[in-house]
Amino acid sequence: MHEVPGAGGEMPQGMQVGYLVEADDGILLQSDGAGGWRLPGGRSRKAERALPLADGSTLPLRPDDSFLYSVFDVAGQDAGCLVYRTRLAADAATMTLPPGLRFFALDALPFEAMPMRETRAMLRRYVRERQADRFGIYIDSSDGGRLAMVDGRPSPWPGALAENG
Repeated sequence: MHEVPGAGGEMPQGMQVGYLVEADDGILLQSDGAGGWRLPGGRSRKAERALPLADGSTLPLRPDDSFLYSVFDVAGQDAGCLVYRTRLAADAATMTLPPGLRFFALDALPFEAMPMRETRAMLRRYVRERQADRFGIYIDSSDGGRLAMVDGRPSPWPGALAENG
């Protein structure tokens, strides 16, 4: 597997899914086993309610606070990356993280230990956006990408139930 996936296994159609998990002004990162750090990965291209961990357990997430954050290709890799920004569920605050997972304060993110340039750039953008409390969605393109700012917090779309039911 490449940089973004963690315990999640193979991604369908070459898409890797990562989670930018926030809690107490910190970001959850996963050891890559070689002295570096990466975002933990998921199993599905849809935002999940729980993050699968390598030990078989899961870390509960707040689905109402999960939203697309970045879509990008990685230089030299066939798979693209899809990253969701989310928050830990309230009941996860007391959980003990398994080895290899750690929360980093925003001013202590280990950029120098992140092998992928794209991940470093995304997390630097996240730090700026967190300080302003205003987030965007980044979509990669051949001319440098596009960033669309999102006003307000994510909210459920009532039309989804009508169309599915």
